[in-house]
Amino acid sequence: MEILDDKSLIEQYELTPAQVVDYLALMGDSSDNIPGVTGVGEKTAKELIKQFSSLDEIYKNLDKISKKGLQEKLKAGKELPTFTRTGNR
Repeated sequence: MEILDDKSLIEQYELTPAQVVDYLALMGDSSDNIPGVTGVGEKTAKELIKQFSSLDEIYKNLDKISKKGLQEKLKAGKELPTFTRTGNR
């Protein structure tokens, strides 16, 4: 187990503390039983968060995602309970 402060989190993972929840919602986290969007892993989740900064902004800008398959996965994943619980709809 590793404890990171804000600076270390940004340096190691290129994510702010506020972005970690959205990142995990996208890719899932089996240790916490968070399902994530099917077909979205660490790399894609991080790219999306870097480009749009948050889950809300990703969904506001789905039309700007050039990969149509990814757009469809995100649309399908929008109904996940994780997104509903965190208010990201």
